[in-house]
Amino acid sequence: MRILPLPKCFFVCFSAWALSISLLLFPVKEAAAAGSIIQEFVLPDEISAPNSIALDAAGNVWFAEKVGKRLSVYDPQKNEFRSFPIPSAWGSVGPARIAVGPKGKIWFNVTRWMETVDNVDFLGEFSPADGSFKKHELSSKTGAGELLTDQHRVIPEELLIDAKGIVWLLVPGENALYSYDPAASILKAHVIPTVNCYPRGLSIDGDGVLWFSEANANKIGKFDPKSATFAEYDIPTAFATAGETAVDGDGNVWFVEMRTNRLGVFYPALERFDEALLPAARSLPSDIAIDGDGKIWFLEYLASKVGLFLPKEALFREFVIPTTGSLPGSLVIDKKRGLLWFSETSTDAKRLGLLDIGNMDKTAAGAAAGTGGVLKEKSVSGEGGGQKIMFALGALLLAAGGAVFLIARRRRKGGA
Repeated sequence: MRILPLPKCFFVCFSAWALSISLLLFPVKEAAAAGSIIQEFVLPDEISAPNSIALDAAGNVWFAEKVGKRLSVYDPQKNEFRSFPIPSAWGSVGPARIAVGPKGKIWFNVTRWMETVDNVDFLGEFSPADGSFKKHELSSKTGAGELLTDQHRVIPEELLIDAKGIVWLLVPGENALYSYDPAASILKAHVIPTVNCYPRGLSIDGDGVLWFSEANANKIGKFDPKSATFAEYDIPTAFATAGETAVDGDGNVWFVEMRTNRLGVFYPALERFDEALLPAARSLPSDIAIDGDGKIWFLEYLASKVGLFLPKEALFREFVIPTTGSLPGSLVIDKKRGLLWFSETSTDAKRLGLLDIGNMDKTAAGAAAGTGGVLKEKSVSGEGGGQKIMFALGALLLAAGGAVFLIARRRRKGGA
């Protein structure tokens, strides 16, 4: 029996079917981004990508440049950016992490350029009222506080300011938590019990107790300023590489697990942990914050998404950032105005992102975010997934039937 070649129309039918199936089951990523309810604000050319961000009482968004030597601010009311260069006398340094303190002062630590040997053992204080900078040396000259280093200087990597105006600093290189009283210029050190734990993700609860993660030790740490004592709690998942933390209104400590791609929570009253795998694989959660309603918000650095977890419903949602590869790094929530701001740290993106979490339209939210259980995600393309699959199978059967008919007809003609 002679085997005849397949007709060209078969390949045309099959190609059309394959293309339709791929579009139905795997829609283009940009389609999801186009439906996003996230707004973006492009930075002026003279400002590099934003990194750490903070919010003042007026709703202005302050940020440190990722590669730059300026503090910058965005005024949403005026839709205006402004920048303030770090004093050149401080050396070749730029702001790293920032925080807003009493009277609207902007506090920050600094990082230096690789080619320099300028000191970074100080804090910067900026007054928006008059545009002035003040330098706070973190050395033995500061006061009667304890110091741990032989060099008699402290290089902080994170900072937080409490209700009393005390600046708290994490210094991973010394395995220590420091407090700095600007009024008295007193610096005090508190040695974290676990050696080489690499503390990070500093946050504070309603009682003034400080919480942080210990990335190398796989623990959550606690420091009570009243008793000057530490407590540490082992995270159940091994090698979690815990990062940023945030405390909710009930005193529960939420944190991101960067290596294991999880969201975790520690309940101090029960001394118990809960953890949930994030919907997007290998998303590298980078920051976390809690809004006025107790909802947990986080950033997915590699997935270019803003994530949401609803504790009562045990439900995840995700919002696609319009700019692909934006590398969202830092977020802050304006509880008064119901706004979530975040930085897009990619030097190609150079944007601030905004999500109006106080007035999210349910339809838009449903289009931009899938819903599912704690360990599941229903993505944007998941809506109507059953109908799409049935349609795809129907198209497959139709295409196959047509191909069989054409082949049989061709063979009959050949036999004749």
